[in-house]
Amino acid sequence: MFYSFSGKVTAKDQNSVVIETVGIGFRLFVLNDLSSSLQMGKRVKLYSFFHSENFELYGFLKQSEKTFFEMLVGISGIGPKNALKIMNLIDIPSLKAAIAGEDLRTLKDAGISVKTASKIILELKGKLEKESLLPSGRKAPTQEVKDALRSLGYSKNDIDYVISQIPDSAKKVEDMVKSALKILASHRR
Repeated sequence: MFYSFSGKVTAKDQNSVVIETVGIGFRLFVLNDLSSSLQMGKRVKLYSFFHSENFELYGFLKQSEKTFFEMLVGISGIGPKNALKIMNLIDIPSLKAAIAGEDLRTLKDAGISVKTASKIILELKGKLEKESLLPSGRKAPTQEVKDALRSLGYSKNDIDYVISQIPDSAKKVEDMVKSALKILASHRR
């Protein structure tokens, strides 16, 4: 129904933003990192997901985030609020790595039950492999990036924020760390 929204940020809180476009303000639920990074009065384009049961909109900076969100919501028993909660607690590359490695412990860290974690692995592993959405090479390069940033003294919040901001073009761990450091340096200004 709604593909994307482009407009000015007119209000925001921890988990939602209001985007004003053509004189109408649309409230979109977003990832916490996105909400904190958006500036009031600045223009933004968000890819949207419309939940028709509750008439709620969800917004994502990247199409790949929206696609993963839709996969989570497609699992029986996981609604949009839970999918957003999961994505707020564990970044997408780590979630994909956990699914690929059938790592129930990592998924449980997102506050979901073993039964739901098993269901996520069962239903998404095949889809991610089929669509080539699993991380290539090592199972969890983002964990190496997180470890490197942690050893440099960055907080969990900074690390969680920057992991989602690393461009997809950075494939090697070294490139991911360099990108993360640049993003963190510019974010602190």
